[in-house]
Amino acid sequence: MKRFLSVLLAACLLCAGGAVMSHAAVDITAQFTDLNFRAAVYDAIGKTTPAPIYDTDVAGVTNLDVNCRGIESLDGLQYFTGLLALDCSNTISTAIKENFEDKLDGKSSSLRGTPLDFGKGNQIISLPALPPGLQYLNCSDNLLESLPALPSSLERLRCNDNQLAALPTLPSSLTYLNCENNRLASMPALPFSLRTLFCGGNQLTELPALASELVILDCGNNQLAALPALPSGLWYLSCPGNQLKALPALPSGLTNLYCYGNQLTTLPTLPSSLHSLNCSNNQLTSLNVTGLTMYMLDCSYNDIARKTDVKGFTGTWDGESFIFAPQNVEVEPDPDPPVPHFWVSWPPFLVSILRYVLFGWLWMSWF
Repeated sequence: MKRFLSVLLAACLLCAGGAVMSHAAVDITAQFTDLNFRAAVYDAIGKTTPAPIYDTDVAGVTNLDVNCRGIESLDGLQYFTGLLALDCSNTISTAIKENFEDKLDGKSSSLRGTPLDFGKGNQIISLPALPPGLQYLNCSDNLLESLPALPSSLERLRCNDNQLAALPTLPSSLTYLNCENNRLASMPALPFSLRTLFCGGNQLTELPALASELVILDCGNNQLAALPALPSGLWYLSCPGNQLKALPALPSGLTNLYCYGNQLTTLPTLPSSLHSLNCSNNQLTSLNVTGLTMYMLDCSYNDIARKTDVKGFTGTWDGESFIFAPQNVEVEPDPDPPVPHFWVSWPPFLVSILRYVLFGWLWMSWF
C-alpha cells in the first residue's frame, strides 16, 4: 500500500512539474528585431536592457503607445495577445509641437529658437498580424502600402497619411475610420455601425452606400462626380474639391455644409438646422437661406450678380464670417436706399410746390 501511494505521489509530482514547465515564461527578446521597438517595449513593461523580455511580460499589456520612436518594424507584436489599443503613428509630434509653440506666445523672447526634440518619426512599411482583441489602431503618418486583416473587434481605425492603395474588409464593429491622404481608388463596403468617415485626399471616383448610422462625412479632394444618398442622421458634410454638379437631398438635421470648389449650379433645399455654409467656387447664380440662423456663410467666386440674389440673408457682409465678394461675374452695385414713403405718396408737382413753400418760410423766418 505504501509503495502504491509512493508511486501515485511521484506521478502527481511529475504531472505537476510538466504543467509548470508547459507554462514557463519564454524569452522573446530576440523577436523584437527593431531595436527602437524593443526599447519602447522595455518602457511599456517597466524593464530595462539587458533584462530579458518574456512572453508573460507583454501578454497582459492592453495599451501600447509607440508613436514617434523611429520604428521601422513591429515584429514581436504578435506576443501582445491582450492588446486593446495600439498607436504607432507620428501624429503626436505635431500636436506637441503646436502646443509648445502656443505656449511661447507672450513669453520671454529668450524661449524662442529653443531647439525642440520631438523624436524620430516612425517609418513602418508593413504591419504584422494584429492581436485578435484589438479595438483601437492608429498607424497614421507611416509608409504603409497595405494593411493586414483587421480584427473583428476593431472599433476605431486611423490609417491616414500613408501610401495605401486599398483597404481590407472593414469589421462590422467599426465606428470611426480616417483613411485620408492615401492612394485609394475605391472603398470597401462600409459597416452599418460606422458613425465617422474621413476619406478625403484620395483618388476616389465614387463612394459606397453610406452607413445608416453615419453622422460625419468628409470626402473632400477626390474625383467624385456624385454622392450617394445621405443618411438621415448626418449633421456634418464636407465634400470640397471634387467634380460634383449636384448634391443629394440634405438631411433635416445637417448643421455644417462645405461644398466649395465643385461645379454646382444650384443647391438642394437647405435644412433649417444649417448654420455654417461654404459654397464658394462653384457656378451658383442664386442662393436661398431664408429662415436660417447663419454663423458662417461664404458664397464668393460664384455667378451671383446681386447681393439680393442671396434670398433671406439678414446679416452683414463683413468679409470674414459672411463673404459675398468677389464673384466670377461683375456684381451690380447696391440699389439706392428707398425714398421715404411720405414723398413717394405725393405727386411730383405737389412735392415741388411744398419744397418752394418750405424754402420761402425758412427765408422769411431768417430775416
